[in-house]
Amino acid sequence: MWTQASIHRARATFDGSGGKGTITIIPRDKYGNNVGPGRGDGLSFAGVPGTTVTGPVRDNGDGSYSVPVTWNPGSANGPGVVIGQPGRPSVVVADPRLAGKGRCRKWKILFWLTFIAALILLLLWILK
Repeated sequence: MWTQASIHRARATFDGSGGKGTITIIPRDKYGNNVGPGRGDGLSFAGVPGTTVTGPVRDNGDGSYSVPVTWNPGSANGPGVVIGQPGRPSVVVADPRLAGKGRCRKWKILFWLTFIAALILLLLWILK
């Protein structure tokens, strides 16, 4: 008896630089077993905001699938994909190492510039 596994969890890693690379996904069922190999044809892949899928999905033969993508490093999201499954909810996976990378840095710089400007204005007000 054959039953179709559904994806409950997945792990993703991004390998690339300059906003171009490959996302490797290891989809798993609710018991932690890999969904695959050989199940990639039943899945659809689309990019999350800031990520564009640029080619077909490759079954790596070990339960993982590779998806070529381009990613905008300036976007609020890290590189990731949405995995669609027939008759089941979609699953969003992204590389947690790159989620929002650089976003926090911009806010820190903005905070310190505002702080320095406020300090200068305070000093000018005191010294007048």
